[in-house]
Amino acid sequence: MAPRTPKITRLDDNAEIYKPREYKTEREKWKELDFRGKVEYFNNYYLAKLIATFVIIGMVVWILVTVFRPKKEEVLSVAMINYPIELEEIDQMTSDMNEILEVDPETQIVTFDTGYDLLNEDVASLQKLSTLLFAGEIDVFIAPESEFHKYAFSESLMPLTELLPTDLLSTLTEDQIFRCKTRLDDEVLPEDALGPEAAYGIYIQDLPMFEYFKKDYISDNPPVIGVIANTENETNCVKFIQYLLDKVKQ
Repeated sequence: MAPRTPKITRLDDNAEIYKPREYKTEREKWKELDFRGKVEYFNNYYLAKLIATFVIIGMVVWILVTVFRPKKEEVLSVAMINYPIELEEIDQMTSDMNEILEVDPETQIVTFDTGYDLLNEDVASLQKLSTLLFAGEIDVFIAPESEFHKYAFSESLMPLTELLPTDLLSTLTEDQIFRCKTRLDDEVLPEDALGPEAAYGIYIQDLPMFEYFKKDYISDNPPVIGVIANTENETNCVKFIQYLLDKVKQ
């Protein structure tokens, strides 16, 4: 049987394939759509791109604001060593000092940092404390007596006689005052040579915020407050000490 010859067919000259393709602009396509079609078209072709654009713009704005926004002036910085005080107490002190110092929240800030654990010889805490002290970014120093003595001994703290006004200093009893001798220049004098005894701190164990610690080691190692020698906020430090002493009397 002879093979069947394939039938040759020819499309009509009017078939779609022979019609020139009509290219429409996006605007023309959009005009031809009804409301539902426009919603679907927008969701399919533009929504994801629009969301991505907004996200990128938001991230860029956030970075620019974060990087170039002027840093707030720290009018009082308090470092609390080995005392993880309750957040409510910190918030209350911050609020009170903001009012006392008439802080402008747009440009100024009061800081209480309790993130120092020297009791367990935490290296990160020690490095952080040393760095901030050297940079002059800590004003007030609150620590257990044993830790406080180390910094007073090294002359990192300001003597109370140079810090407090006479009327405030005269209200302190002898039992409230922390005194110690300080280390003198090793290059000039023997290592065991000590300077005269002076007042560098105030015992504040009777403050309500230390009540929790009394059952542990606070009776033998009470908290002491002092001011870092290179502070640039001396007046504000005095106001904070006065504020704490007033709370002790309450």
